[in-house]
Amino acid sequence: MVSSLAIHHLDDEGKKKLFRDLSSNLVSGGALIIADLVKPTCKAGKEIAAREWDDAVYKRAMELLGNPDAYEHFKKLNWNIYSDPDPDEEDKPSILFDQLKWLEEAGLVNIDVFWMKAGHAIFGGYKP
Repeated sequence: MVSSLAIHHLDDEGKKKLFRDLSSNLVSGGALIIADLVKPTCKAGKEIAAREWDDAVYKRAMELLGNPDAYEHFKKLNWNIYSDPDPDEEDKPSILFDQLKWLEEAGLVNIDVFWMKAGHAIFGGYKP
């Protein structure tokens, strides 16, 4: 099973329940892979995520358009939840370490983080 940029809309209890439900529906050897936003554990981590997110959007705008207009539009919309002083209440990213524990509590094994950048992570585990 794969989830991308959806689970961060659930609160912590919602994530725990979802991980249990998804784990119970996996066949032996099945995988749950999650690509989503994660909550930094400290101010420095939040600043790094914000900067990396802005850098990635700027780079992509320059690659696609050759000018920073799309990046400036992105900034005006406050889409970077790590630098937005008033982030959207629908976004509820959780600490990555907590989510890894919840996957383990849900019965998954070989839990790992496969990639992480700009406050985004790909992580998951397998059903024994």
